[in-house]
Amino acid sequence: MLRQFDDDAIAFQEVINGKAHVVISSEPKPTFFTLKNPDRLFKPSAENLVNTFEGFGLRKGNPRALEYFNNWIARNQDWLKSRHDYWFKSQDWEKLLP
Repeated sequence: MLRQFDDDAIAFQEVINGKAHVVISSEPKPTFFTLKNPDRLFKPSAENLVNTFEGFGLRKGNPRALEYFNNWIARNQDWLKSRHDYWFKSQDWEKLLP
């Protein structure tokens, strides 16, 4: 039976409680819930079911701004990946919260 939830937290809690078998959700929620509940949850794959792309919105007619952003992104791929991993694949940042 397929059940749908309005709140991902409730869906994950149902799996933790043994009342559901699987949750499909967008990242980083599966990673975070799995990190917080390693004895009850696991991710069967590190691969995403669907990949999406992020982007900047720029005003039309400014090719110098477009070139600047494209160059910055190209030069900072390693830094962007490390920031993505920090924010979306770990919870190291939580210790900084009050």
